[in-house]
Amino acid sequence: MTAGLNTLLLDALTADPGSPVNGQLWFNATEGVFKQRVGGVSTALAAGVFGNGFEYTESLPVQTETGTVYDQKFRYTTPVLAAGDYFVLQMAELATSNQNRNGNVRYQEDDVDVYEETDIFNTEFEPRVYFARRTLSAAAHNFDWEIRKDPGVGQAATISIKMMRLAYWRVS
Repeated sequence: MTAGLNTLLLDALTADPGSPVNGQLWFNATEGVFKQRVGGVSTALAAGVFGNGFEYTESLPVQTETGTVYDQKFRYTTPVLAAGDYFVLQMAELATSNQNRNGNVRYQEDDVDVYEETDIFNTEFEPRVYFARRTLSAAAHNFDWEIRKDPGVGQAATISIKMMRLAYWRVS
């Protein structure tokens, strides 16, 4: 199995592996079927089990914030989506201008807070990831990353965010 920046490539086998292990995924090219091993049992995956409608977007440049009020640094508005459950993956890298200083980052869906983190960030960029299964209505949706200096003790002079990425796909 190999993994790229935006892809996962399963081994294409001419037959099922002789001794599959729990958690293993493969593609049986002879049968044209994706398979899995769970609980000691190998089964074929249903069509679309990995979801459909995969979308990916990113904003790579560094953006900074010096205020203590949240400021939106990334927004993606989807096309109208079908109602259902989606896997949503938000990724970004954050840093502060002072070593070991507090900053805040939050992720929003449709201007409603979903996840917020207060953490001690460093002067080198560190990754932050939010991944969840979310139920979305039939509509266009907004996904945001917002940052601010922590208004409390130990606040940073500047907080920076870069490499903001969003991926989502429908799973039911």
